[in-house]
Amino acid sequence: MKLTVLTKRIPEISGPSDFAGKSIDDTRDFMVSHESQLLKIEALASLWLILDQEGLENMTALLVERVFDGSIGERGEHTNKWMGVRLKCEEAWIMEANLSVGNMGFEEFCDVDDDKKDGGMYEKRRADCIRESEAKAIEKLEAELQKLRDGGYIY
Repeated sequence: MKLTVLTKRIPEISGPSDFAGKSIDDTRDFMVSHESQLLKIEALASLWLILDQEGLENMTALLVERVFDGSIGERGEHTNKWMGVRLKCEEAWIMEANLSVGNMGFEEFCDVDDDKKDGGMYEKRRADCIRESEAKAIEKLEAELQKLRDGGYIY
């Protein structure tokens, strides 16, 4: 079987973006005002990625989430406040995926209570903290697998 490699180039953007020069607040306002249209295409108006000039230059993206006012089990609503973080592009997808399904919160990726807050922007938690959590999860999994081996359920 012969494999064919496709080398399709991404076309150059010929004109300015409607979002060029816009702030995060401007983007939030757009997302909020177009929420019903976004939901039709299964896009979240409460979570978005922004690829700006800085991101193009250093392969990063801004991940921004609207703040939700309400506890678990309580009926709440999104506020006009937001939390954002600049991440490497290859890291942004995992944070976006976890936030969009709700199995992790923003504070699990960023030190939300720290003094580095600047207009809603936060520092990303050190990668070794995340790796430490993953290592603990793997250790727990290995312990459970060993129990199954010891019980003769698996080999």
